[in-house]
Amino acid sequence: IKVIPQSGKQLFKLNKQDQIICYIKSAPERGQANTEIIKLIAQLCKIAQAEVSIAKGSLSRNKRIHVDTKRSQEE
Repeated sequence: IKVIPQSGKQLFKLNKQDQIICYIKSAPERGQANTEIIKLIAQLCKIAQAEVSIAKGSLSRNKRIHVDTKRSQEE
């Protein structure tokens, strides 16, 4: 995911290279942007924030997100 901080909006888009672009309102300071990304993904997937983490790129605009779902197919 490529992150665009301080964009004034919260939005996910695909670019021409099929990369996910995440526009967020928060500034990239003191983990605020990372927290907002985790909240957005958790809301979008309808899961707890604890199930979403940044696997790589916590200090970069390019991030790899890990979603830990131990749900069965029946849920």
